[in-house]
Amino acid sequence: MKRCRCIVLLVFSIWMILFCGDALAKVKYNLGDKVHLKGTYTGYSDGGGGRYEGSDGEYIISIIKPQAVNPYALQPIGKDHFVGWADESAILHDYTDEIFQGFLPELQRDSSFLSLNDNAQLIIALTTYFTQFNDYAKYDVKQASIWEKMFSVPFPGDGVPFWFNGYEMTPEDLGNYLFAAAGSYWGFSEKMIHQAAGYGQQKSTAYFNRPDLFYGDNQDDYDWIEKGINDFSSNVKWDLDLSLFAKNTVLWDNLMSMMEKML
Repeated sequence: MKRCRCIVLLVFSIWMILFCGDALAKVKYNLGDKVHLKGTYTGYSDGGGGRYEGSDGEYIISIIKPQAVNPYALQPIGKDHFVGWADESAILHDYTDEIFQGFLPELQRDSSFLSLNDNAQLIIALTTYFTQFNDYAKYDVKQASIWEKMFSVPFPGDGVPFWFNGYEMTPEDLGNYLFAAAGSYWGFSEKMIHQAAGYGQQKSTAYFNRPDLFYGDNQDDYDWIEKGINDFSSNVKWDLDLSLFAKNTVLWDNLMSMMEKML
């Protein structure tokens, strides 16, 4: 009898690994994760007892049922109730706070050149900007090791979307967006930022484009850079001390004009 019980337990354990283990492996989020609901999602409340509609916004994962069709209970941030259950297609990790907290201090630390007053020093500023966003450089956040050094959240994966500052984006999209924000903060013109990106793209062996289209850049990269430029000038979350711009504006403008002709 004891031997039979052991066999039954063994069979049950194998079944759990094959079936329940597979369901558990499919769970993408953890309890307490901050997520963003994509659009308006209609699902079912606990036990299928009624329908609910979750609005576009920020939530935390409050309950997980790995084997359910809709495994995640969504709780609005700042509220003590959940709005219902959603599947993975309806939600994204929301990394807005973690990205700002990781990126802004680094950006400010790299901004010491903003008070410089001669062309030689401003050229150093330009060189800093270009090189810091190169492949595998300090701000190349599409690399897992660089992402995890800068941000306090796990790397989502190549091409894996997440939520940041009002957008669904991938790590590569974020790199272009931050490139634009840094350039705007450091006083480069919109044209200069696009030219710098296009120049880098033309130098890359991975992609070539006609230089008369999007300044030679990939259109997707160009679009994310444009979003970054526009958002920096209008979004209150970019809480940066713009009084740092004590540079000689005449020298700066002359240098921008010279560099635009060179690129």
